[in-house]
Amino acid sequence: KRVDAPSVSTTSLWSMFTVTASNKWKIQSFDVTSAFLQAEDLERSVYINPPADVRKSGIVWKLRKPMYGLGDSSRNWYFTLSDHLLRNGCVISKLDKTLFCCYEDNKLIGLLVTHVDDVLYAGTTRFKDRVIKTIFQRFKISSYYRDTFKYLGLNVCQDPESYVITVDQEDYSKLVKQVPIEPARRKNPEENLTESEKTSYHSALGKLLWLSGRTRPDLSFDCMDLSTRCKFPKIKDLQQLNKVVRKIEDYPSRLYFRPLNLKCEDLRLTFFSDASLGNLQKNGSSRGYVILLGNQAGVVNVLNWSANKIKRVAHSAFAAETLACTDAVADAVYCRQLLSEILYKDPRSKVIDIVGYVDNMQLFDQISST
Repeated sequence: KRVDAPSVSTTSLWSMFTVTASNKWKIQSFDVTSAFLQAEDLERSVYINPPADVRKSGIVWKLRKPMYGLGDSSRNWYFTLSDHLLRNGCVISKLDKTLFCCYEDNKLIGLLVTHVDDVLYAGTTRFKDRVIKTIFQRFKISSYYRDTFKYLGLNVCQDPESYVITVDQEDYSKLVKQVPIEPARRKNPEENLTESEKTSYHSALGKLLWLSGRTRPDLSFDCMDLSTRCKFPKIKDLQQLNKVVRKIEDYPSRLYFRPLNLKCEDLRLTFFSDASLGNLQKNGSSRGYVILLGNQAGVVNVLNWSANKIKRVAHSAFAAETLACTDAVADAVYCRQLLSEILYKDPRSKVIDIVGYVDNMQLFDQISST
């Protein structure tokens, strides 16, 4: 029995925020009350023991609805909601199954993403009448949010006049604390961490990785570097981790999604890729990139970023830079397809330009000569 259910990607969220701000729509959210119990009836037989206060010998209950604790409950709820959206005129994305678009006369009028029972949407009055009202009629809704709210741990805020959307994780950032190091141990940076220190290291790094992947691209390389040392971390690694935590404390950060002109000829996807040869443990190499969507006026919104260890062995800076650029191009093409699908319904109808920047002349010459 399949138990997987799709979860929304940050690229889809950032694309949605960009389209929402650009169309001067209001970003809004709601939670579905006891979503699993509002899903369609189970297609398989599941039996449970009744609660202790009504339990009788030899009697079990057969479940009608999916419930919390069953592996496929999220999946059943997803199909219940998606079927409702499809029946009411939405189109499911081919690239992200949690993203639904609504069109009228081939023009986008609304967007909706779902993550289990948390729904985020934006669109015209027509979209709200055609789709959102039917959801409120079909399902019980527990909470409704607009302007300033939390979605999947993200603080989302939209300016009512400029329509600019800001996203941060300031509340979560405050939970990340430095790991204490005894003064005597600081003098021996090459010593391995104790089991207790290693547990604290892994815990803090996990939180840092969550931040770097969601709202803090400036932490991406540091977190990737620290994660390569997880197996046998040393005092110097813990000191480096604490420096990253101090960076969070000293330099709060948020993402801004500003309105853009969404005409294809005015849009441009830009990526910057870079690599470093042999800068990681055991002579490993790293690569990173960032992808931005902008217009001719110079306004840009971030769509994705990444910093990772290069999986293949790179024997030269040219090879490392080539691998970094290849990954960036692949991700930029994905972003373009997703945006074209959202904006123009058919990603083949209009093609957004992609421009890439690298700092390796050999790679630049090689690309230019082909």
